[in-house]
Amino acid sequence: MANMANGVLLDSLTTMLEVDNAAGAAITGIVLTNTDSSAVTVTLRALIGGLGAADDKTYILKEYSIGAGETFTYPLSDLKMLFADDDILQGLGSVASKIAFTVFYQYR
Repeated sequence: MANMANGVLLDSLTTMLEVDNAAGAAITGIVLTNTDSSAVTVTLRALIGGLGAADDKTYILKEYSIGAGETFTYPLSDLKMLFADDDILQGLGSVASKIAFTVFYQYR
């Protein structure tokens, strides 16, 4: 069964999805929409094993610019990001509350 997590990114790290399932989860899509009248940059990262050391993170997008009123769909049509139990997907925008997000995922 497919699941969704949605919200808005702040200008500080925001948890978009925290996997709380021993079998893990497969992220099948990420949609980001800029509701601002100017471009906003977005950073997405995975924290492997939860909120561990700073070098336990992997950037998925780093300072990617989304134009005013535009929607960006992270291209996962041919692959999935596999997250283990306690892995976290985080994001932040250069302007608070102007990037709406939806994460599509399935528990494995």
